[in-house]
Amino acid sequence: MSGNCGPSKAALDLDKKIGGAMDTVKDSFIGSAAGGIADGIAGLKSSLTGLTDGIVAEIENAIPEIPAPKANLQDQMNKVIDSLDNPGALLSEIESIKLNFGDKINVDDMLSKAGLDPSKLNELTTQFNDLKNKADPSNLGALGSLAGGDLSAIKDLMGPLPSI
Repeated sequence: MSGNCGPSKAALDLDKKIGGAMDTVKDSFIGSAAGGIADGIAGLKSSLTGLTDGIVAEIENAIPEIPAPKANLQDQMNKVIDSLDNPGALLSEIESIKLNFGDKINVDDMLSKAGLDPSKLNELTTQFNDLKNKADPSNLGALGSLAGGDLSAIKDLMGPLPSI
């Protein structure tokens, strides 16, 4: 029999904490009944706050952490559809799907079945990425940086300001 059957240790700890809190509240009411209900209620709020704080901690321990997925295939497929009128964005989205899901999805086969030639798309992607790299302002020096909006590049183009 597997050791993973049944409730987890965290769930058992939570159950124990809740049971202890219920016993504490019950005992405080029964013990203070002789002094009157008003006396029992007076300290109840602070007592319950302390008990529930411990229960919240146990609940957080009992909930397993589920990592967020690095990508969402449905979102990426929607982006592909939305970028059908923008070849550069389309190629980037297809590459992103290959990067994120290539080990689980044969993207080239999917493209072939849609009537596209994956080898041509791969070639176009390579050409597109080369053009993007050549157009990157950081590859064009100070003038490219200035064109990209980096005003500090003026100093590189003109030199430092003369001191007066």
